[in-house]
Amino acid sequence: MHALPKNGLALLNANNLYVQKLLKKTKKNVLLYGTTTTRKKMKVSIIAKNVQVEKNGITFTVGFNSKFFRLHTPLLGGHHVENILPAIYLANYLGMKQTDIIHAVQSLTPLQKTMKKFTTQDGVILIDDSFNASPESVVAAATYLTTYSHKKIFVLMPLIELGKRGKEYHYHIGEVLANNDYLFLTNKNFYKDIQEGIQRKNGKCKVYVMTPEKISQRITEIAKKGDVVLFEGKEAGNALTKLL
Repeated sequence: MHALPKNGLALLNANNLYVQKLLKKTKKNVLLYGTTTTRKKMKVSIIAKNVQVEKNGITFTVGFNSKFFRLHTPLLGGHHVENILPAIYLANYLGMKQTDIIHAVQSLTPLQKTMKKFTTQDGVILIDDSFNASPESVVAAATYLTTYSHKKIFVLMPLIELGKRGKEYHYHIGEVLANNDYLFLTNKNFYKDIQEGIQRKNGKCKVYVMTPEKISQRITEIAKKGDVVLFEGKEAGNALTKLL
């Protein structure tokens, strides 16, 4: 923000918890983007509505300058919409045509190890989100899994860099994963808090702590055609590597 020139433009996410603090820190030209869940009905310059999270991508309506149009991207997980919105606004701001914007969004591809899908010869769906893990990425990944009707298996490297709020975050992770079939943890950190979150939601999820090698072996035993397995965090990625 401080590096912007006087005539610079800043785009801020109105859904972010800290956006109000950022707004108070700058007098530069600031525009907001967000979704229909935007906090406190803040005025946004570009908005996403009717977001549909699908197995093979996201479909949503984007609106700005009193215009609305429908978009689809093959990126997995509804959280990507908040990343795409500022790119759409800037593309239009710099003169890109609407048809070209639609095509560009349709052509987006995931970065390595960020919600990337594989299907095994046995028809088991593997989702690699092992590049990094955060409370937000776990929730986004769990939300994406709800698009599947078969068995849902989550492999998680517990998050150990959350400070005093570590227990709170993992309790919530237990809540959002409560209706999965299995949760494999790569270490025992926050195991109790996760279990309590699952119990709070009367969840059916079975939780196990195993090494990546044993996790991969167990998945081979229980995962069948149509089942989906999502790998979150670097240690979870080691289990995926053994399966591939």
